[in-house]
Amino acid sequence: MDECAFYEGYSIKNGLTVEIHHSPFTLYEYTYAVCKKKLEENGNYKIMEVADEVSKLHYEFLVGLVPLNSTAHKLVHNQQLSIHPDLVLGDWEKFFNMYQDYASDSLKKVMDDAKFAQNNTQSDAYPTILRRSENKFIQHDMKRLEDVNISKMLTDIKLKSMNLLESK
Repeated sequence: MDECAFYEGYSIKNGLTVEIHHSPFTLYEYTYAVCKKKLEENGNYKIMEVADEVSKLHYEFLVGLVPLNSTAHKLVHNQQLSIHPDLVLGDWEKFFNMYQDYASDSLKKVMDDAKFAQNNTQSDAYPTILRRSENKFIQHDMKRLEDVNISKMLTDIKLKSMNLLESK
């Protein structure tokens, strides 16, 4: 959980920040299932009881989690990057089996999609959106640094800020 699932070497050990993403189910879907379970069992639910059970699911590692760097995390939330189920840590399938009677239709669809992805795609294919691509821009008629009088430029900027030099 200390290294980005996509970027090799992007790790807490290297002084970088790693964000944790819920996948393939969202935190909302976990909470929904727990609320529905409490409602069916007790006729009501208390927010703190739901929070405790959702926390317990995290503690028992029954929640699917993926460590990501901030760029990959934003791409996932913007639907530009998909997470293959093989990259997910935690026993989210066990959670589904335990709570499937309380799962929303969308959770059941996500589960079906995740199982399909596990059985029909390769997880070793690196996403194209994350592949390095370099663009080279050529600026014509640009002054070189050695041709610029830096002292004059700095003086002009200071004079302009003091309104002593007319804008050109």
